[in-house]
Amino acid sequence: GRTAGGDPRGGGPAGGEFPRARRVGTVETSVVPQPQHVIREPGRNGRRSWVGVARFLLVAYVIGAAATCAWLVAGALRGFFLCYTAEPACADLSAMLSRVVAGKGAVPSILVSHRIAHPVALHAFRPTILVPRRLAAGSAQAVLAHEWAHIVRHDLAWMALSRFLLTFMYAHPLYWWFRR
Repeated sequence: GRTAGGDPRGGGPAGGEFPRARRVGTVETSVVPQPQHVIREPGRNGRRSWVGVARFLLVAYVIGAAATCAWLVAGALRGFFLCYTAEPACADLSAMLSRVVAGKGAVPSILVSHRIAHPVALHAFRPTILVPRRLAAGSAQAVLAHEWAHIVRHDLAWMALSRFLLTFMYAHPLYWWFRR
């Protein structure tokens, strides 16, 4: 006789869509097909994979590092341009700088520029003091002493190292905290 569903072997609809029961020893077991392991490509089925996220973060980091490097190169070129377009300082200002240095090291070059508003010390390896054209006569010695102090303390070299590290560490919060 036929069972419910019309399958003469029993257990389901006609055509044998359900697995047959069989006896193994004294225990009746059901033969259930095991699921095949499907290997899916990363990032499929609407789920982000870690590989995709890591790739995105790497690309974002490289773009940020390249932008930071371009910004630093533009700043260095601007410093070289300022020195290139500046004029040598008058003899009085050079003599004042020699008195400020007073045998404590090599006297840096001093240039005057109409393109800046405040004095600045530039270039870590060959220091140059760049002063504005309209430097007040009474404050010239104090300004030169201040810029000379930056050179003596190697502030320019530390700043160059800090800017070099900025290219790689720009995304790290501790870098910005230590940079203060």
